Amino acid sequence: MPEAPYPSRSPEQALLRVLAAGAARGRDWFEPDDGELSGLIEQIADRDPLWLLRCIGWLRAVPGLGPAAIVLTADLVHARLKTGATDNRKLIRAVLKHAHEPGRLLLYWSETYGRPVPKPVQRGVADAVKILYTPQSAAEHDHPGRGLRFGEVLTIARPKPDNQHQADLFRTLIDTRSHSPDTPAPDLTEPAVDPAVIKTLEHSAATGRAPFDVALDSSSRQR
Repeated sequence: MPEAPYPSRSPEQALLRVLAAGAARGRDWFEPDDGELSGLIEQIADRDPLWLLRCIGWLRAVPGLGPAAIVLTADLVHARLKTGATDNRKLIRAVLKHAHEPGRLLLYWSETYGRPVPKPVQRGVADAVKILYTPQSAAEHDHPGRGLRFGEVLTIARPKPDNQHQADLFRTLIDTRSHSPDTPAPDLTEPAVDPAVIKTLEHSAATGRAPFDVALDSSSRQR
């Protein structure tokens, strides 16, 4: 079934169309696709990387579209690594906001691009888990059947603990990664995207006027 009959006069519009269609049907963004998304990201990364970074920032702030922001960041970093661009570690670190997300990003990367995971990706994830992994977040999110366990993420990213307390926590997470915790696994279903946001994406796909560009214009007029 075709996703939506929106015109795609540029890679940016094509990406907005994919985002609109995916949001409308509740797409699991971490499921590898046929390469359409990564292909668009590679094109835009070459012609207008700033536009892509603004798009990722906007998606990260929209309830229900955080996973799309993470996947776009992974695809962007993959494209940048092929050209020798730097600062990829910072991009990975910046997009990861919740404790379950480093594992989802690494699993997406492994399934899409294979192993070994490049050093900038490892280090960006390492920076994130040093902040996101706590005893509380482990009790809530470190469950079997939810992709990579915290301990598996730690063995890939190899973060250097900031103190003895964190070193003990990381060691425990690695040692217990094959064990099932006593607490029930929480529901990690993302919230549905607001229909108004979907309409905004659809309009942007048709007109080429990105929602984050509109927000910037409004902010400029208010100053």
